[in-house]
Amino acid sequence: MAVPEEENKTETVLVWEKTKRDHTTCEHMPTEETNRSDRLIQATSTSVAVIDALIEIGGEGGVTEISDAAELSTSSVHKHLNTLRESDFIVKNGKTYSLSLRFLDIGGFIRNNHPGSREIKLHIQEMAQQTNHNVFFTVEENGRAVVLYREVGRNGVPMRSRIGTRFYMNQAAGGIAILAEYPDSRVEAIIERHGLPPATEKTMTDRDVLMEELDRVRERGYAMTVGETTEGVQSIAVPVTLPEEEIIGACAVSGPIHRMGDPDEELLQYLRTMTNELELNITYS
Repeated sequence: MAVPEEENKTETVLVWEKTKRDHTTCEHMPTEETNRSDRLIQATSTSVAVIDALIEIGGEGGVTEISDAAELSTSSVHKHLNTLRESDFIVKNGKTYSLSLRFLDIGGFIRNNHPGSREIKLHIQEMAQQTNHNVFFTVEENGRAVVLYREVGRNGVPMRSRIGTRFYMNQAAGGIAILAEYPDSRVEAIIERHGLPPATEKTMTDRDVLMEELDRVRERGYAMTVGETTEGVQSIAVPVTLPEEEIIGACAVSGPIHRMGDPDEELLQYLRTMTNELELNITYS
């Protein structure tokens, strides 16, 4: 039986349209990179690059110096500096620009609103007085270790970390103590995102070595770095967890290697006791 010519034409058009759609779908299939690009606003990324460049050059500089550090054109940097200045994020000092204290206001607001902020501050101060060492409270944010509180003890030495300093998790005792509380899947996700960059020649940068160290930390209950964050500095950190095993951060004591040496049981017991008190105070505050 012969097929009417009109039906043949209709069938041909339908097949052609389907082929065209399939080809277009394959050709323009969004990749992870294009999806990421679609989620980003370039102007905002440029402003962040300008802010990061100012931090990199010491907090203040001229347009050319900032442009070189940010690897952006001077015209683009100039526009973004003026925009940030309009919102009081940048201060102009003659021919140079610097970050404004508005960032301090925002940082203080964020820290004060962190769960248990008051209790953490009081405990960190007391621990610095009792141990005479520098004491830190570190939290994890977006896969990085961030110093939330820092207190300098009587025998404390100058260190490169300040409040708000961001480390890769493998670089700091606090970060390692937190990782040890995470399931392996979450640890792997952080490594996948950030890698394991070194801070010094002694930093653990091998995945298998780090995973073995995390097992040891889980067994003994504390993490220790010796020159892995800063040359000549040793740190001991204990995780801070709330009921239902919610990890909120880690307390770390740091000092010169020649003063700290092998952690004695008295210091470790003190760290555990203070951490336990902090956990209870945050839970029932």
